[in-house]
Amino acid sequence: MQTASSLKLLAFLALLSVVPIQSASADAAEGHYRAGLEHKRSGDLDEALKDFNKAIANRKGFAAAHLSRGHVFRTQGNYKQALRDYERVIELEPKSAEGYGMAGATLLHLKEYELAAKKLEQAVRLDPEEVTHASNLGAAYRQSGRIDDAVATYRKASKRFPNNVELLNNLGVALRNQRKYKEAVVALEKAVKLKPNDANLQLNLAITLRSAKLYEQAVTHYDKAIALGIDRPAAIFDLAVCYEKLEQNEQAVRTYQRFAKAIRKSDPDAAKEAEKRAKSLE
Repeated sequence: MQTASSLKLLAFLALLSVVPIQSASADAAEGHYRAGLEHKRSGDLDEALKDFNKAIANRKGFAAAHLSRGHVFRTQGNYKQALRDYERVIELEPKSAEGYGMAGATLLHLKEYELAAKKLEQAVRLDPEEVTHASNLGAAYRQSGRIDDAVATYRKASKRFPNNVELLNNLGVALRNQRKYKEAVVALEKAVKLKPNDANLQLNLAITLRSAKLYEQAVTHYDKAIALGIDRPAAIFDLAVCYEKLEQNEQAVRTYQRFAKAIRKSDPDAAKEAEKRAKSLE
């Protein structure tokens, strides 16, 4: 029959036998996590995914591994699986602004705009200094038709980050949706000044100027957008319209013909309409 002292000794030895296993499991999780980060940095996403899977398997509730695995899934275009990981991060760390922010950004890709807005509102509350959360929140509002909320979000964020080109561009586009063209022009002109070689910014400013019936200024920025390589035949058509509004008929004719040539194979009806307009001006 075992004595009390021998039973205590056995219990102590049993405890010792458990501790190394737990430590080894934790060390393995950390090792796989770090290896996953290295694979992710080098662009080997499949290997990164394997390591993050192993890290999560070795440590339950490993929020950082779920977050990183979510990033890999998102990069691979697997948005639904990425969302599951971000939701798990939120569950494990309810004050994780990045968890809410990435969940919201992923919901944007899934076109779940109202749900995205709710996540991003929380992300902004938790971390008002992260400009990406504010930008994405404005996008969620705009995509769900809440233009006033989008403008308010972009305005507030632009005051905090006055030289952020993306915010200024988004503010300008949202204001244009409200038909507040003068204010939109101010925001977009500032964006273009900060990043003059961005074709999309030049085009957004040109469209807004045309909407404001400032055709001469619009021509300047359509020309710049096209020169910078904007690949949108509609920009050439809009430029032709501006020339026509300015009664610069020769330029309008050439530009309508240029549009017709660019679009003839993909949209013959649009090409015919442009040629008809050109002919009426000749």
